[in-house]
Amino acid sequence: MNKLSVTMSRRETILGWCYYAFQMLALQFLIEYACILFDFPLTLLSLNVIYFCVNFFCLTVLLFSFLRRSIAAAAEEWKRTLKFAFRGFLVYWALNIFVYNMILRLSPGYFNMNDSTIGTMAQGNFPLLVFCTVVLAPVAEELVFRGLIFQGLYNKNRILAYLVSTLAFSSIHVLPYLGAMQPLHMLLSVLQYVPAGLALGWAYAKSDTICAPILIHMFINFLGTFALR
Repeated sequence: MNKLSVTMSRRETILGWCYYAFQMLALQFLIEYACILFDFPLTLLSLNVIYFCVNFFCLTVLLFSFLRRSIAAAAEEWKRTLKFAFRGFLVYWALNIFVYNMILRLSPGYFNMNDSTIGTMAQGNFPLLVFCTVVLAPVAEELVFRGLIFQGLYNKNRILAYLVSTLAFSSIHVLPYLGAMQPLHMLLSVLQYVPAGLALGWAYAKSDTICAPILIHMFINFLGTFALR
């Protein structure tokens, strides 16, 4: 597959980047402020559930046409979609084992703070957490990191598409813990998400539909969430 055939329109791209900037700079603050204003319980789980729901709703509405066209393309070539979703997961699994073992060699006491946070939330309403992490988060994150960023660069510069989308994807899982982790552990945490970023981008490029990385992402989060319970 030389180029991705289902691409975002100029309007979708502008809306996507505007929302991504809003998400990074203001969304969490506004959610916390609204919870305080309306006297809603400020728990770790409740804040994350609201964040997941708002993110999912806004991105699917703003990028609905792109998502609809991607689903139609995946349905038309469903065998190819499933084939590369499966292969993409195997690529992720192999790379993840290698990278994680390398991380433990560099820092035997390493642990992932994002996994620890999810494990803490799993002690609350577990079915709700599963719905958020397995259904809502993969769709929203893939629309941004593979749809907006990877797709936007792939037809112009493939190497840059992998580098930028993977770095952005890795960073989003680590930045919330800035200041709470040692610099080395921050770097290693970013590195831990690189296999997923590369595998998800590869599956997208090979399948020519964002549905393949969404399926992989859902399965990865499903396994990870239940492992942390």
